[in-house]
Amino acid sequence: MTYRLPHLASQQQIESWASTYSTRAELPNLVRRLVRATVPTVEELTMPGDEHVDLNGYDGIVSSPLQTPFVPLGRSVWEFGTSGEPQDKANKDYRTRTKNSLGIDKANTTFVFVTPRRWSGAAKWAAKKAALGEWKNVVVRASADLYAALEDSPRTHIWFSEQLGIPSNGVSTLSNWWDRYTAGTRGLITPE
Repeated sequence: MTYRLPHLASQQQIESWASTYSTRAELPNLVRRLVRATVPTVEELTMPGDEHVDLNGYDGIVSSPLQTPFVPLGRSVWEFGTSGEPQDKANKDYRTRTKNSLGIDKANTTFVFVTPRRWSGAAKWAAKKAALGEWKNVVVRASADLYAALEDSPRTHIWFSEQLGIPSNGVSTLSNWWDRYTAGTRGLITPE
């Protein structure tokens, strides 16, 4: 079921966010939340964000017992790119991970490339790479896919909108509400 609440992040705002410096560190946090929201029984989820984005290895590894519009069935490895040229980054990551899969069984693993950018040739690129047969499958998740997944996860959509400073029309996460509620108390009101 999809919804549209006023004052939540739009696809265009996702694409604008892609140009900010912090997106590189924050994109894994968004995708990790979307994976959890769209696959409630995810079997494996490794996707470091924030200051951990420079760690060696894949940007993410997911094992899903079911296929969703956002997450492939089975094991998948995820690479992220926020640059203005998503195809260049996707090609580089694909070449690097295909040459050295870091012990991952490529025949049973889907390669996923994620960009918060609009990429009109994403499906064609993925189909071309998948046809090579080097991975189980190859898919791209671009700004439209991120937006569609946000539509399916109101909680994540509200959280992401807060991250962008977009008011969510009277709805907020509990932590955001608590911070506003206790802002003037100087610590006199505690969660307990």
